[in-house]
Amino acid sequence: MSRNRANIIIGAGIMAFVAAILAVATWKYENFLYNGLDLAIYHQVFWNTVHGDLFASSLHPPSYLGDHAEWIILALAPLYAIVRHPLTLVFLQAGALGICAIPLWMIARERIGDRRITGLIPVLWLLNPFVWNLTLYEFHAIVFAIPFLLFAARYYLALRITPFLVCSMAAMLCREDVPLAVAGFSLLSLVLRRRARWSLAPLGLAAAVFLADQWVIGMANPDGAYKYLAYYRWLGETPGGMIWNAIVHPLAVLRHFLTFGNLELAIAFLLPLLALPVLRARYLLIGALPLLALLMTDTGGSFLILQTQYSALLLPGAFIAAIMGIDRILKTRLAPLVPMLLVIATVFTFFRLGPGGALISAPASPDGMRAQAIRQAVSLIPPEASVLSSFDPLVAVSGRTSAHALHYTWLGVRQFGYARHDLAEPPEYLLLDAEDFRTFARIYPNVPWAAAHVPDGDDRFRELLARGGYGITYESGEIALFERGTGDGELPARFTAAAYSALPDGRLILDELGITRFVHD
Repeated sequence: MSRNRANIIIGAGIMAFVAAILAVATWKYENFLYNGLDLAIYHQVFWNTVHGDLFASSLHPPSYLGDHAEWIILALAPLYAIVRHPLTLVFLQAGALGICAIPLWMIARERIGDRRITGLIPVLWLLNPFVWNLTLYEFHAIVFAIPFLLFAARYYLALRITPFLVCSMAAMLCREDVPLAVAGFSLLSLVLRRRARWSLAPLGLAAAVFLADQWVIGMANPDGAYKYLAYYRWLGETPGGMIWNAIVHPLAVLRHFLTFGNLELAIAFLLPLLALPVLRARYLLIGALPLLALLMTDTGGSFLILQTQYSALLLPGAFIAAIMGIDRILKTRLAPLVPMLLVIATVFTFFRLGPGGALISAPASPDGMRAQAIRQAVSLIPPEASVLSSFDPLVAVSGRTSAHALHYTWLGVRQFGYARHDLAEPPEYLLLDAEDFRTFARIYPNVPWAAAHVPDGDDRFRELLARGGYGITYESGEIALFERGTGDGELPARFTAAAYSALPDGRLILDELGITRFVHD
């Protein structure tokens, strides 16, 4: 395949990928199915940033820098400012993942002799089920690290250290845990026995960026700490204690690794690439430290990682290892079967592990009357009014200075329970969905950091309604819009968790389109 023809085909593939993602994302948005909170948080941060209040967030106050050090937001903000809409962020995310096909093609062209296979690599990426899951599940700035890491890998393999370090630095501006992936190149250099600078330079740069990001997060977070350490509380309460306990209790750590969830994760992750990355497993070191960080969390590994943004730092190393594995197997008698088997595996897993099956049945699945009720309620809220919202409508009302999530107010604490969540004054509007209260009743009693706050949730929320003198100004089905100062502050029974306390146990799941749902066991 000539280079010009390859450029045209890859460009067309990327545009088709972005168009397909945007079509599904638009359907999700119109049906209020972006309900995982993240897109709402990012939309408000971008909205505030382009209005001059950099990184400001009332959903995770006061600054998003207290959550993550994602400097890439400043570079993306001018693009978002062209069309200030949540779907603009999804479009940019899809574009970043589509562009990844380019460095992968470059690496394959330089490493694989068979040009037919070279042209197949971008297709495998653009149809990979976990790439689609990642793109369709909310929005996350860490996605923008992937193309930078792939370009860094290309320069790494070509022994060009300066552009490698530049691309690595660009990747690390996307989130504070990306330095773990850059440090993976140092591990790979040790295995490959490269010169010391190939180990020391990325490791030193990664350490410097990681420490600087942690300092910024600590300064921006009212608690003065990195709140996501909550995932590792099973090891201890402080970073030092976590490391010490992991060292002195190796059997406990081993038991944590030897789980069905971790096995399920490994098999599913390798299946679309026919486990070919194992043939060149050394290149999986690029994602080894991010994987270790995931497996060491309190819940450990599971297929959920491959349904969400947590797979982002695992994909580059897997595809680099796959390219190297393909190059190796093409030297065997199995070579003629490789293209066909890769295509079959990718298509099969796209429908079984990715969104393929849901894409076929999805148009008939949403509740049109419910979506219309939410749409009508949102239209009644003035653009600058302060709003407290349930999960489903939150993205639609997040483009404003003061937007708040119902569940934090109901619990009275912020994420992971590190600090109290108090509203300075009652918001002008409350947009409530009775479905959220079913979730509160059955989910939060089983969440360690939230359980202690559940008994007072209804009373806490009634107090807010009484303080604001709220009355219902719009109601349809389970959706209701309350306006401050228009009523007596009474809360209908269906908007209390107590009303659903007798329901069977339930859980939150993610379907193939990244839609959070409440189901009963």
